[in-house]
Amino acid sequence: MSITVAAGGSAAGFKSNVIIPGSANSGSSNYSHGLQYNEIYVGAIAQMACLRNGETPPDENRQRKLADELRAQVVEELIKRRKEVEWFIEEDFDAYIKRIKQPYKRNMEEEIKETEVSVPLLTPCKMGNFNLSHRIVLAPMTRTRSYNFIAQPHGILYYSQRTTKGGFLISEASGISETAQGVSNHSFQPNGDPPISCTDKAIQIEHNKAKFSPPRRLTVKEISQVVIDFRMAAKNAVEAGFDGVEIHGANGYLVDQFLKDQVNDRTDEYGGSIENRCRFPLEIVRAVSEEIGAHRVGIRLSPYANYNDSGDTNPDALGLHMAEALNKYSILYCHVIEPRMITIYDKQETKSSLLPMRKAFTGTFIVAGGYNRDDGNEVIGRSGADLVAFGRLFLANPDLPRRFELNSVLNKYDRSTFYTHDPVIGYTDYPFLEEKI
Repeated sequence: MSITVAAGGSAAGFKSNVIIPGSANSGSSNYSHGLQYNEIYVGAIAQMACLRNGETPPDENRQRKLADELRAQVVEELIKRRKEVEWFIEEDFDAYIKRIKQPYKRNMEEEIKETEVSVPLLTPCKMGNFNLSHRIVLAPMTRTRSYNFIAQPHGILYYSQRTTKGGFLISEASGISETAQGVSNHSFQPNGDPPISCTDKAIQIEHNKAKFSPPRRLTVKEISQVVIDFRMAAKNAVEAGFDGVEIHGANGYLVDQFLKDQVNDRTDEYGGSIENRCRFPLEIVRAVSEEIGAHRVGIRLSPYANYNDSGDTNPDALGLHMAEALNKYSILYCHVIEPRMITIYDKQETKSSLLPMRKAFTGTFIVAGGYNRDDGNEVIGRSGADLVAFGRLFLANPDLPRRFELNSVLNKYDRSTFYTHDPVIGYTDYPFLEEKI
């Protein structure tokens, strides 16, 4: 008889160099037909037994039971033929038999490994030159705590509260120039000029009863200057000590406006086709990558969202084109908002998926948009993303990775304090887990 069995190892594969003697084809008893086994799978063993019996291959639990039954047969045969096989065994025969008689059980190292992978969000990830200890990212959020567009000391506390060893934090956006400050309102612009855009069409919707000033369409020459502004801002950021720069190409801001066909009505090389609408964002990517190195550059996109009239009639094609085009520059990561998030608070059911973008982009892929612990683990577990960015949950839970590890209760966020200017309330006063016990 020739039966391969596994005496130990992981469910992924067994390793052993034991040789089980078998019967030669003639039926005479010798060792010329011994079978050495390496990388033997539980599933393979069990399925062979089923196929032999004309049964349907079993699930994992049934596979293990069948493997144990096969193991018992081998043990019985070995004991019967002890004198013939004892010299093959490199350890004490009785100790060997005792060991292989044990039902399938992972060793301690494998049990630890399974515990680790049971929470996919907490597994390590290599992102370019950065070795991350987990996959939970602090998403960039507008917090309005920087007075006169200048970072304040309380910002140090806010970010340090959310720091973990090997963690990844993305700060709120910083304006690249005087024309980048504030919202679409002329009162924030130099000399009270209209805000700049790819168009001169005014935003039609109202947001919290706010009125938006009609924008001014950028000239081609001015577009080149904005690209330079991005380049210099990235240089300044790295010199200030940041590890890298994320280009804000989402949420209805300037770059997103150029991308979307519902707002970009240009007839020059920056409007019309997908290639033309993506030209400005890709020029920024190239300039910033040349300035600080592509290994320090990420970009955030929201092809499916519709912020401030910035929607697109074919977001699937737009997202895929950008994902493929970004590969040319070998940037560190692409950070994309899920299709279900049409606006900041508007979450809807959709058949659209980021999977085509995920498959197309060759760098680290980050997803964001209404994630919690369960669906964050799910998207990592099925390789739908490398990292998951959390906004509101991380805002309210400065120790979010620890809470996810323990599957502990979460603080509830207070939406009314999201956009105030208070340096403490709703900013640095959310309690840590230890403070609640």
